[in-house]
Amino acid sequence: MKNLVLALVFLPLILNSQIISHKFISSPEMESEINGYAEGSNGEIYFFDNSDELFVYRNDSVIKLNLSCSFCRVGDIFYEGKDSLLIITEWKGLLRLANNQKSTVNSGLSDYNSICILNNGDIYIGSDITNNKGLGKSTDHGKTFTFTKSSSNGLPSEIIYRIKKDTSGNIWLTTFKGLTRLKAGVYKKYLNSKLTENIYDLAISPKILYGHNHHMEA
Repeated sequence: MKNLVLALVFLPLILNSQIISHKFISSPEMESEINGYAEGSNGEIYFFDNSDELFVYRNDSVIKLNLSCSFCRVGDIFYEGKDSLLIITEWKGLLRLANNQKSTVNSGLSDYNSICILNNGDIYIGSDITNNKGLGKSTDHGKTFTFTKSSSNGLPSEIIYRIKKDTSGNIWLTTFKGLTRLKAGVYKKYLNSKLTENIYDLAISPKILYGHNHHMEA
């Protein structure tokens, strides 16, 4: 499933609303399952495998980097720029990997599996199935978070699998209860005959938003 999302990032070729070409990317050094990915400034793709080892896909090769997050259980990563990665983990909170060093941003977080940073520096994180805290937002670089649950403001579910931003700065959430856009503080749920409620991941090109089996104008 997660390998499919990588294929959507690398080869977003569309014909009649279907992806007709894909490339399987792997390496003997890595586990088959991928826990989050982020695109770097030069098009490289950073990702963790299921053993919390960090890799980069660059120049059509998978390279293992000398950074790991043992017993972190990485949920998602975000590229901040200048080879700095912000990662959300299920067991060790919010971390930063920069200059070949790992540091703790917020150790008080647990059981989160998605992260996204807006251009103004606001950080969004999504909870997984075990804590049900909903969507977290930080305006102080990750030191503190406020949370929105599904009982307020129209968020459809506290279980959020992935968070992405589009070129207009809108937030897109894949949740247990469907695909949702957060725009100017308003949540809008997208559901039709081609979309199931339980959507796990997505990738966004400049104009198209990709799910597992559908795309729409972003």
